[in-house]
Amino acid sequence: MSIFFNWCEPGIARRLRRGFTLVELLVVIAIIATLIGLLLPAVQTAREAARRSACSNNLKQTALGFELHESSQKAYPAGREGSDGGCPAQPAMGENTSSFVHILPYIEQKALYDTYVQAAKAEPVKGNVPHKLSPLPFNETPGAFRCPSSTKPTSGTVTDGKPGVGFGSYAMSQGHHGPTFGTGCMGKNLNTGMALYSKKIKRREVIDGTTKTLLVGEVLDCTQPANRFWFAIRFQDSMRSTDNPINTPWGAGVCLPAANGGANGAFGSPHPGGAMFAMVDGSVRFLDEGIDLTTYRLLGQRASAEVKSLP
Repeated sequence: MSIFFNWCEPGIARRLRRGFTLVELLVVIAIIATLIGLLLPAVQTAREAARRSACSNNLKQTALGFELHESSQKAYPAGREGSDGGCPAQPAMGENTSSFVHILPYIEQKALYDTYVQAAKAEPVKGNVPHKLSPLPFNETPGAFRCPSSTKPTSGTVTDGKPGVGFGSYAMSQGHHGPTFGTGCMGKNLNTGMALYSKKIKRREVIDGTTKTLLVGEVLDCTQPANRFWFAIRFQDSMRSTDNPINTPWGAGVCLPAANGGANGAFGSPHPGGAMFAMVDGSVRFLDEGIDLTTYRLLGQRASAEVKSLP
């Protein structure tokens, strides 16, 4: 018996030529595409859940910094260190430094805070602090002030003439007085929340309860305002209100006049459907963008004396 195949034998030739037909190949490709289509949303959902969890941890760490400041200094830091001279019973002019700067020693950023203190001491004009400090210590944004879902760079071009660095993802809650109440004292040192111009809130002043009062919330990625964590001005950068609904886009809703920056002061988030907030007690909640506006505005107040129901 010959050990060699007869390559001309019809059955063997047919078996050797057997492979995938075009139809079979297309079916396999379609199956693979379907599997990818099913898996991709699940992967994206898992990634967003991880980013949202990290964002929640950032807010918890930030709220803890405020709590430790209160324990040490017997008051929460002022939303803005000084006044702009526009309100009664306030200094003529003071620092524009935000409360995020003053909690730096309590979130393992003492070296950065010490650098700021030394630079501020060397600046004779308090109204120039911190935006005219040289060198400016806030070229980088601490990780605790940056949401993982944010796609905005930490620096860029701004239109107000101040340094475009240190962009963050969170802002303090000034209260429910927003652009509806104008540009004056009602939105500055007479607001209803935790972040006021040149006034430090004590725990006993939070009569609505620390579990039902907003402290810090997320802000939308946008060109303006710049969301600088170190600079404080009403309804912009590191200060926002509950006047406009959550996720109101920049330039929509009730806004300040263009001469005053055109801000709407809204909180917002890259997370779908709402935004993350830290309460005064340090707990973190996700508030739906469709939350009843009256309820939302009450949550922004520290002393409304109203019954609040958390959604």
